[in-house]
Amino acid sequence: MERRVLTAYLFLACVILPMLQDPTRNRLGGSIDGSGSLIVLVENRSGIALCTDRRSYNIIDGASDRTVKLRVVSQHSVFAVIGITSVLDRWLTKKYDLFDDVTRLLAAAACVRVEECRPALEYGLRASYLAYHPQYSRSAQEAALGSTDLAFSVYFVETAPKQKVTVTVLSLFDYRLHGQGVEMRSENLTESLKHSPIIDGQTEVSNAILGGKDSRFAAFWKDPSLQSVWFHRKTLKTTTAEDFEFARKLVRWTNAYHSVVARTPTLVSAEADCGFLPNGGEFSLQLAKGAKP
Repeated sequence: MERRVLTAYLFLACVILPMLQDPTRNRLGGSIDGSGSLIVLVENRSGIALCTDRRSYNIIDGASDRTVKLRVVSQHSVFAVIGITSVLDRWLTKKYDLFDDVTRLLAAAACVRVEECRPALEYGLRASYLAYHPQYSRSAQEAALGSTDLAFSVYFVETAPKQKVTVTVLSLFDYRLHGQGVEMRSENLTESLKHSPIIDGQTEVSNAILGGKDSRFAAFWKDPSLQSVWFHRKTLKTTTAEDFEFARKLVRWTNAYHSVVARTPTLVSAEADCGFLPNGGEFSLQLAKGAKP
């Protein structure tokens, strides 16, 4: 009898109580990741339009649609982030913010263009990620449900007087589930953007929509704002207003139809913030309707 009581107490103390105190402790070591997507970039002859959704998400209190993911560095430079954007403690106090970390690293390097300080950025972002993710944070089961090895991507959109806008992305991949390490990659997407808009993040719905083969999205294909951008993507003959409308509707449809296409919850809000960086000009921001800066 005493042995049974002792066993029950040990089970309560060692298994049940830690779970009640922090339901993610076994998987994340007491920390909770905040994450989000999606980003849409469209080039026209005047510059580059970029839009992001507003959703941040964690497994404890769910989704919040109050996050502006376009961070202005200067009049000629802006960046946006998808993937793991923050780390919270068990009381949901933010311990780490990727937006603030990128801003800090840029200021410390005192560089005008990202390419000038790319090694320092890659080193700093990798070090911060490992500091808050000393172990791989996703289970094999989550990976089987479609979770990728990509931890986050930071998109930098920049220009300078009398120069065209450029797009550079820095991405961190965590391969530790496969017995490998953590890897940073960088890519210049300026030329790619001339041929097609860039859509990154939770892309199951956007791929289904733009693939043109899923009859559930036939209404989207008939929408003039999609046709004006998607069918003229190689000529760049669109206006910034048309590019914004295309991106905002893609974000809205992703929010509405994600559960139809994918098995995971949507990390995309219904509304989007947009900005435009003209060639050689200054960045302008248009927040979602009703949003506060």
